[in-house]
Amino acid sequence: MGLQAFNHFIENVRKRAVYLVSHAYSSISMDDLATFVGMPVEQAVLAATEQGWKVDAGSHMVKPCRPSSSPNQGASSEDQLYKLTEFVSFLEN
Repeated sequence: MGLQAFNHFIENVRKRAVYLVSHAYSSISMDDLATFVGMPVEQAVLAATEQGWKVDAGSHMVKPCRPSSSPNQGASSEDQLYKLTEFVSFLEN
C-alpha cells in the first residue's frame, strides 16, 4: 500500500511538472526537461512526444504545446471552496 501511494504521488508530481513546463517554456533542452520531470532523458522525450510536443533531435530541444486546461481544473472554484470549507468545519468539530 505504501509503495503504491508513493508511486501515485510521484506520477502526480510529474504530471504537474509537465503542465508547468508547458506553460513556462516555448522550448526547453531535453536535459532540462528530464531534470524537471525527474526521468531519464529518453523517458522524458517519449513522454513529451506522447503529449504532442515537437522534439528536435538535432538541436536536442523540445517545444511544448500548451494543454487546454490544468490537470486540477475538474472542479470549479466554488466547488473547491465549498469542499475546503466543509473540511475545515470537520476539523474544528
